Amino acid sequence: MTEKLPRLLFSLPFIILGSMHFLNGPTMVGLVPAYLPGGIFWVYFIGACLVAAGISLNIGKKDGLAMKLLAALLVIFALTVFLPMFLAGNPMALSPLLKDLGLAGAALFFSEHAVDKS
Repeated sequence: MTEKLPRLLFSLPFIILGSMHFLNGPTMVGLVPAYLPGGIFWVYFIGACLVAAGISLNIGKKDGLAMKLLAALLVIFALTVFLPMFLAGNPMALSPLLKDLGLAGAALFFSEHAVDKS
């Protein structure tokens, strides 16, 4: 298997999900923690980060840095959005919590195997 297929399979969901942040921003603003000002800004900012990370991985430019930043972003999501939801008694938050932690691990793996060792 070539290296391009795993990069595409990993990055494509981030590109799509990032694009969905722009298409569904007002709907997603409810996931932004209440203590953060500028809720809709964060939805669009995160969307841009997800798209940029996915594109970076595919083109091999600054992909090591992009994957490290993506991993940090996913861990922050897990700890600030889904963990509090789970601890507040929402058992459905466990799935995205574990998913984000697993994807963060995969992003760190990709960062170690970057084309552009940034």
